[in-house]
Amino acid sequence: MPQNQNNYQQSVLKYQAPPFRQQQQQFSVPCTIGDYTFADAMLDLGASINVMSSSTYKSLNFGDLKAMGIIIQLANRSIAHPLGILEDVLVRINELSFPTDFYVLDMEDEPSGKGSTLILDRPFLMIARTKIDVHAGTLSMEFGDNMV
Repeated sequence: MPQNQNNYQQSVLKYQAPPFRQQQQQFSVPCTIGDYTFADAMLDLGASINVMSSSTYKSLNFGDLKAMGIIIQLANRSIAHPLGILEDVLVRINELSFPTDFYVLDMEDEPSGKGSTLILDRPFLMIARTKIDVHAGTLSMEFGDNMV
């Protein structure tokens, strides 16, 4: 076996992975839509669409959804059929407001109160110029000269 390959194998064997953390940190922000305040809108860098639960949509009373004939594959590889899309919803985070489209989904665990009923996607985070410091557990958003 060549010397370089032997050194590589020895270094790989000596490497110990850091201990697994049971609780992964999830970033969420409080936001307001209409007259409703949500304590934990989840920020998801892996999501390509904004998601709202059907119960949240019904409580907002924003009128009819735009029909969509699409199928969505979720992160767990399951398939979801959106009830429709709610367009141009103003999402307010502190004093910043962002127009956002939400796909409305029936979520199985809605009644239990577990998890967020809003998911904000990567394009939303880009528009909001979101900066996340995972080590410090902080994030900031900005629009123009305003930053939160």
